[in-house]
Amino acid sequence: QRAGPSCAIRKRIAKQVMGDKSVAAHPISLHNATEHVIGGGSDIAGNIQRMVPHQGAVPSRDMNALLSLPKSVRQDILASHVANWLVGDHDAYGSQYLLTPNQQNAIHIDYGQAFKHMGQDRLDTEYHPNGRFGVPKPSPLLLLEAYRDGNVHLDLNDPKIHEAVQRAESIPD
Repeated sequence: QRAGPSCAIRKRIAKQVMGDKSVAAHPISLHNATEHVIGGGSDIAGNIQRMVPHQGAVPSRDMNALLSLPKSVRQDILASHVANWLVGDHDAYGSQYLLTPNQQNAIHIDYGQAFKHMGQDRLDTEYHPNGRFGVPKPSPLLLLEAYRDGNVHLDLNDPKIHEAVQRAESIPD
């Protein structure tokens, strides 16, 4: 992946918007430590983080399994979408979310494609640039489509979503 805005910037934005629901804010992540950059040249960037305790990932392709997740997990996924759109990350499919050990919350672990499509992306529920590579549609978009089609009730006034919006709005220009 070509180097763009640093992983530290991506994680800082995610942490500011998502608070403790972002891996960047997780107590055992490297958010307060030096980034461990990996790669084969000056135009390659990446990072390594400690493993977050979890009970697996959110389903990526099974809509029934996604819709049967606890309400709190679905609300975490929707709240994380505020940060996804803010940084232009269109890659938040199921396995980008880890279920906490009690399986009542989801932690978004990967903002690696943040800013990747800047200038050509759209804030549109139909926009899925990674679909051409066979990547599943982002989980927040699947939830919103199911809501639109009447297949699931989502509380779009949930405090988690409002908190994420308020945190995003608090970022200075």
